[in-house]
Parts: sequence; structure tokens; C-alpha cells
Amino acid sequence: MDKLRLTGLSFFGHHGCLDAERQLGQRLELDVELQGDFTTCASKDALAEALDYTKVYRMLKDLVEHGSYKLLEALAGAVADKLLGNFPVEKVVVRVRKPNVPFSASLTNVEVELERSRKT
Repeated sequence: MDKLRLTGLSFFGHHGCLDAERQLGQRLELDVELQGDFTTCASKDALAEALDYTKVYRMLKDLVEHGSYKLLEALAGAVADKLLGNFPVEKVVVRVRKPNVPFSASLTNVEVELERSRKT
């Protein structure tokens, strides 16, 4: 299966379990992998046949910046559902990272990864 990845996306959103996280907002990072058959666009070299990743980016930006979820898992699930519902892909892998956790800890980030496939 062919793969297209958008990695290191960074958005400011109002997500989290704590009221302060939802009120003040915070930076979240995303990686998405879209899997499908890209044979036609690879052979024709035509944008009209390709998965337009600028549209993917805009959709992700809108969802993260205008939605509000308590759990990273819920946000990642919403991203996966939107990708599968709006783009001709068979499978998606979504990673959502919170680089600034709201408790005292020595760690780089908290990350959740979901893998979802189109229902046949």
C-alpha cells in the first residue's frame, strides 16, 4: 500500500481535561499517514489524480484550532474519521502530541497513535 505522510504539523488548540487547558489553549503536534493506491497519480504525474495534501492540511488545521476535545484519543479519532470520510484513502495513522503536559514531569511529550481503516 502506498503512503503519504504529513509530519510535524503544529497547531494551537483548546483541548485537554483541565479547564485551564481548554480556556488558555496550547500547542499540539500531529503526524498523519494516509495509505491507499497512488498508482494513477504516480504514472500520470497530475495533481488532479493525486491526494491534495494542502486540503488535508487545511482540514486538520480547522479541526484542531476550532474543535475542543478533552482527550488526545478523542482528537486523534476525530482526525482519523475526517480523513477517511473526506479523502480517497484506505487506512490512516494519526499521531497527536502534547509537548507541554500540565503536570510536573520530565518528558518530551505525551503522544497517542490511532490506526483506522475504511470499513468495507
